[in-house]
Amino acid sequence: MFLCLSGCGEMQEQETVSSAPTVFRTFPIIETTEPILYETEELSAEDATTPTTWQEFYQAYLEKVRIEQPDLKFTLLDMDEDDIPELCFYQGTCVDVYSYQNDTIIYAFRFQTDYYSYGFSYRPHQCMVATQQGSVMDEGTYTLIEVFEATDEGFVHSGKYGFSHMPHTIESLQQQGYYTDDEEILEELDVDEDTGSFLGDSWVSYQDYGDSDIQIYEMTDENIAMLLEED
Repeated sequence: MFLCLSGCGEMQEQETVSSAPTVFRTFPIIETTEPILYETEELSAEDATTPTTWQEFYQAYLEKVRIEQPDLKFTLLDMDEDDIPELCFYQGTCVDVYSYQNDTIIYAFRFQTDYYSYGFSYRPHQCMVATQQGSVMDEGTYTLIEVFEATDEGFVHSGKYGFSHMPHTIESLQQQGYYTDDEEILEELDVDEDTGSFLGDSWVSYQDYGDSDIQIYEMTDENIAMLLEED
């Protein structure tokens, strides 16, 4: 999917796997680890344990990650429409997204989580993520929606939008090129201006407190087996 109508944020070339994209945020984030870059293609084709399905590749990848960073948490999210979920590692202030392509795991992109709660939202199969950003003390809070395009080479950042109920925050977002009131774009993003979050019913969310639509898991054998068996 490619969404870049009038009012779109600045186009961005796909990042190489050596660094994560920098995401707009209004305060310093706590230290996070760099994206994990283990090579799955190094497994020998003659090896009886060589993965043959995306589930087996994810399991092998998770086992490698767990050795180096056992405290990381993970989940599976259906970012695009290829019927294979993306493998996501949750670091509190950010989420690193990985995708299965051509019998290997590639780094897709990183996005920052909510300003206060470290939660996030996404639209299944639509390549969109949303977070609550800003500060009630300064420029005001707003909803930041980022749009990606799934290509044969990976995910490409294709749009960035910001929405707020506060006039001075809307003005700031307009100056940065993030705000739009174009009805066609609002419909494509499923923006509901009658809600506090601006997110319509197609969005699902994770919060680090209370009940959530999305569950984040520790990297235990039981959790890895459970998630991969479910899909």
